[in-house]
Amino acid sequence: SPAVETYYRDCEHIDAFHAATQQCQQELIVVSPWLRFNREGENPQLSLLTAARQRGIDVKVYYGYDHAKYGFERDGDPLLIEQYIQSLGRENVIRINEGTHEKLLLVDNHYALVGSWNWLSHGYHQICRLQGNLSQNIRREVSVKLRDPAFVLAQKDSLL
Repeated sequence: SPAVETYYRDCEHIDAFHAATQQCQQELIVVSPWLRFNREGENPQLSLLTAARQRGIDVKVYYGYDHAKYGFERDGDPLLIEQYIQSLGRENVIRINEGTHEKLLLVDNHYALVGSWNWLSHGYHQICRLQGNLSQNIRREVSVKLRDPAFVLAQKDSLL
């Protein structure tokens, strides 16, 4: 069974995402229902993913909330989706036709972050910075870091 290495709550997810983008050595996969700007009209996550790609990391983003037959209106901001495609490449920004509510980070076939945090659509950067408290309770978001290569590979296989 997967080994839980650590838990993340609320604002702690921001540092966890940053660490994953900095520490990955080969591959980083992000699965998130939505791609949205934050409250300030920014998306710091895209900058981190772009920097990882520029370091030679294979970065893939899977997204899409509703089944494709219902349309794409709830996937996020079309302008931001296009920015992801321009920055990461069309082949690396993949719309899941069936839709998803998964929130996953898969890192180097070594570990996964799994939980309720919307990795690519939250708007809490400013709130977390202003509070200066990375464990501040926002919405009781929680994720776990699982160090289990078999689990990571199974999740990757399910995306293909």
